[in-house]
Amino acid sequence: MEFKIGFDNSFLNNFRENTSTLQRFKQILIYIIVAIFSSFTILMAAMILHSRLDFFDLSQPHQFLFGKEKYFYIYLPALYGHLLTSSFILILGLFSMFKFIRNRWMNLHRWIGRIYVLLTLIISAPCGFIMALYAMHSLNIQICFALLALAWWWTTWKGYRNIRAGDIIKHQHWMLRSFALAFSAISLRLYTFLLIEFADYSHYDAYLISSWNSWIGNLILVEIYWTISRTSIPKRA
Repeated sequence: MEFKIGFDNSFLNNFRENTSTLQRFKQILIYIIVAIFSSFTILMAAMILHSRLDFFDLSQPHQFLFGKEKYFYIYLPALYGHLLTSSFILILGLFSMFKFIRNRWMNLHRWIGRIYVLLTLIISAPCGFIMALYAMHSLNIQICFALLALAWWWTTWKGYRNIRAGDIIKHQHWMLRSFALAFSAISLRLYTFLLIEFADYSHYDAYLISSWNSWIGNLILVEIYWTISRTSIPKRA
């Protein structure tokens, strides 16, 4: 007596249809998440820049500048350099992460990357480091923002050096870290708001906690994402 084990064509067709439907749903969900994240990033970058425009009016100095008057000769150029470039860098970094831009318009991706690297290495990160040295809250926050500026500069430099060496995988990893550190400008404000509004923290305590979490937390998330995404890629035989 013979036993035939197998699946009929209808079962296989249904399986393929369900699989393709699930894949389409997953792809649509990813598109929605990316669209929401992109819109949020662009909106926050614009809001951060707009909220700091009054820093340029020295006839009525913003309270953020109180106590820094004797350092204006070095602090104001650093402040303005950082403010004028950081929001733009956020948007550039966001678009540099889009896979469809890399696939369809590689030259555009390269120019976005060049401007991102140039603004970060020469202006925004060094200016951020100078600003950190004159932070008025505490030595703790000065150290926090100084380390952030150094880490941002270093990850961007490593990303640049790796693509120059032709190592695309390492380039992507380092640039993802760089963007995570740039995104700390948004994370800082988001965490501070949440801690004050929903956890009843004082502004100082919320700001202190958020200052560290805004960039260290982002780096941890990047490493988790990178590990999962790389392990999910099927290995060649």
